[in-house]
Amino acid sequence: MRILTVLIMPAILLSEVIPQSSFPEDLIAKDARIEMAGTGYSFTEGSSVASDGRVFFTDQPNDRIYVWDEEKGISLFLEGTGRSNGTYFDKAGNLMACADLNNSLVRITPDRRIIPLQVEAFEGKHFNGPNELWIHPGVSI
Repeated sequence: MRILTVLIMPAILLSEVIPQSSFPEDLIAKDARIEMAGTGYSFTEGSSVASDGRVFFTDQPNDRIYVWDEEKGISLFLEGTGRSNGTYFDKAGNLMACADLNNSLVRITPDRRIIPLQVEAFEGKHFNGPNELWIHPGVSI
């Protein structure tokens, strides 16, 4: 039931793009209820799902990453993340993040170490507040 809370916004956004007839009827359970998962955030974004099903998301202005777990609910994962926003998990289980405080990309290890990637530009153009990323199956960003 709680997973519905995290997934409802993307489903609403997709409904604007994809015709209703394209949705499988069992996408949302008939008896599903919308629940408030948490409050007190300034601006959340950058959600990514770990291989164990936990959902990580950022509260970018407050420089925090939170994690939602079906058993435990929402808890603080890490503070001082360089104002991370867009996130994505790599094959090794590291949380990759766009950290716009210093216009950088970082790797956050499972033990919560933040490792800046030595990438400052693409095609000769300096990063200007990177916001989203995706990991190519060949391990490039």
